Amino acid sequence: MIGKRKVKKKRIKKNGLNGNKPVPSVKLSNLLTMYQKICKESSCPPSPRVFIIYSIGDQKNYMLEPLIKSIRNVHYTFIKELYLWKIPLQHSHVATMALMLEKGDYKLSTLELEDCDIGAYSIARLSQSFQNNTLVNLVLDFNEFGDEGVEGLCKGLKGNSSIIKLSLNYCGLTGKSGKILGRTISSTAIREVYLDSNKLGPEGVRSLIEPFVEQSIIEVFERRQEKEKKEAEAATLASEQGAERQQELLQEMKKASNNKGCAIILFFATSRSALLPLAARKKKKKRKKKVIPLPPGVGAWLSKLHIADNGLDLSLYNDTSAPLGIMMMLKNFIANSIYLIELNLDGNLIGDLGGLEIRDGLIMRKSASLPQLKILIGVRMQTETLTKILKLSGRLSRKRRKAKKKKLMQF
Repeated sequence: MIGKRKVKKKRIKKNGLNGNKPVPSVKLSNLLTMYQKICKESSCPPSPRVFIIYSIGDQKNYMLEPLIKSIRNVHYTFIKELYLWKIPLQHSHVATMALMLEKGDYKLSTLELEDCDIGAYSIARLSQSFQNNTLVNLVLDFNEFGDEGVEGLCKGLKGNSSIIKLSLNYCGLTGKSGKILGRTISSTAIREVYLDSNKLGPEGVRSLIEPFVEQSIIEVFERRQEKEKKEAEAATLASEQGAERQQELLQEMKKASNNKGCAIILFFATSRSALLPLAARKKKKKRKKKVIPLPPGVGAWLSKLHIADNGLDLSLYNDTSAPLGIMMMLKNFIANSIYLIELNLDGNLIGDLGGLEIRDGLIMRKSASLPQLKILIGVRMQTETLTKILKLSGRLSRKRRKAKKKKLMQF
């Protein structure tokens, strides 16, 4: 009986039934075997890189469904990132992926569907799964679903507290999308927004940044009140400490005079530093490194805003008041937002008027001791203005798209 019990325990440990988590490498080998088997049954070639399915320079008909089916059959819960590039996805494929995300067993953090020909109806279905998953990065570049797709996407994004990065480059968005995105993103945890090469226009940009500008102005008043409160507390504390120190000096002098038989000499310090101990006066203050604060959860806070090549052409207006209002909003956003660290306005013809407003915003930001802002801007303005902007801001490089990515998958 003893021998049988030992053998039974060994079998339980071997099969992973004792509560221990299965080894990822073992599960991955099972997944690859299952994936090749299902691909063979479906008469489609297996992708050379699991979790990254792409079609570049060849005509192989890779499919998403065999991979999703394999993951669910093996119950491979170690998947963290999924990339699909240039793979046309039908609505049924997107629905299958959404069902997998809705299960909650698969803790996917990054989902990149680039140039997959996803329509507005499919985007709306995918967004329904955002409330029950752990997505952090969502990239939907080169899918021209337009304003209708943004409406469906934002329905699923309302109140989302997990997604931090949203990328919608080259998606055919117009000014209508700017208003929808501004209203929705300001009620989520999204901090990084990439909307390059769309058609938002001046009004779309205004609607997009309006809730964030209002929040940055509120932050200024809150910081001012907090500063005044701290100064008042410091002044009260200093006066209390000064009075206590003065009483201590008087008592020490009284004791000394009593011991030596001398007269009592009253000493009143004229400076606050004289009331402090000698060690505290000689102690030098160490410089603290500036730490960029993190946005506090859900709310109207942005750390990265990329709106390059969005038709922000201020020369289209006959009246100068309209473009001036838009650029003043951008100036206030730059000057007041403590969380903003990147701003990309490249490819937009903001001209000399816009350049002056951005310069003033950067000057105000520096005087308020806020973190340095990395900015990328067009060069069609006066040389003096452009030089000043570059001097006051950090450098934001133009990133070129690479054909191959080094980071493939994570567990």
